[in-house]
Amino acid sequence: MRTRSGAKLHEVTLHVLMLVLPVAAGGCTQLQVGHKSPLSPPIMNTDSVAVDIFFVRVRYADPIVEKLWKNVDEQAISAETRKELYRNGFRTGRIAGPLPPELADLLRLTDAPLNQDALETIEEPGHDAESAPVRRHLQTKPHQRAELLASSVYDELPLLRRDSNGQVIGQTVYRAQGVFAMTLSPKPDGTVCIQLVPEVHYGEPRVQPVATEGLVRWEMRRDRIVLNDLTIKLDLAPGDMLVVTCAPDQPGSLGGRFFTVTSSGKREQKLIAIRLSQVQNNPNFQGNALATAQLR
Repeated sequence: MRTRSGAKLHEVTLHVLMLVLPVAAGGCTQLQVGHKSPLSPPIMNTDSVAVDIFFVRVRYADPIVEKLWKNVDEQAISAETRKELYRNGFRTGRIAGPLPPELADLLRLTDAPLNQDALETIEEPGHDAESAPVRRHLQTKPHQRAELLASSVYDELPLLRRDSNGQVIGQTVYRAQGVFAMTLSPKPDGTVCIQLVPEVHYGEPRVQPVATEGLVRWEMRRDRIVLNDLTIKLDLAPGDMLVVTCAPDQPGSLGGRFFTVTSSGKREQKLIAIRLSQVQNNPNFQGNALATAQLR
């Protein structure tokens, strides 16, 4: 799927390839521009937001992930939401300031800048080297839905969850896949509110009515279970990251279904990191300047 940044979209789907990670070292890494260019920064629409999305994979319960969490602010998520997420096997938080060295090495950040095509389009992932993480750059409009495919398709998925009272509830769905619906909402102070809603898409695609902007349109889509009570929502400044994975001490949980996979007989844990790279600031606050945080 290819989408031009100026095109009006109701839905953007990112097809994901989760790959194996290397091991990281100690210290802190400050993100900075790798190469300076005489060219001006790419022009964005006044209401556009750009993010870099990383998909990585490690050995299940690898100590490097636990070490990484020591540098992640989990309290950026409200206590009630954090409790519900952990109850269902998810773990998430924000990274602000210097990038933890564990994550910098896992993401294999380089001096190579994003090219103009990457800034303007979303492309299908290629067959990257097995040892490399996958990075995708997305430029989107406020409140525009994008889908992050967190898991592969399960032929049969026992969907078990714990409610607010700790009781196990669930159902079995077929041809099921874990998905995050992502929306980005710029704020007047130059930050962006990011929202991830876990969903389970299942069954075969069929034509269904979809209400949007006061209208109803028909589109081909699968049935879905939307888990609004597990919505991840927080504010990011340019350069900040949202990190999401599973809680390894809760095997078989919903988070485990989203973020674990068996490859060559070995169980692996997946991780998604979403970094705010550019936002067009509100002119009432920042003179309509483009706030950019380049990757290295």
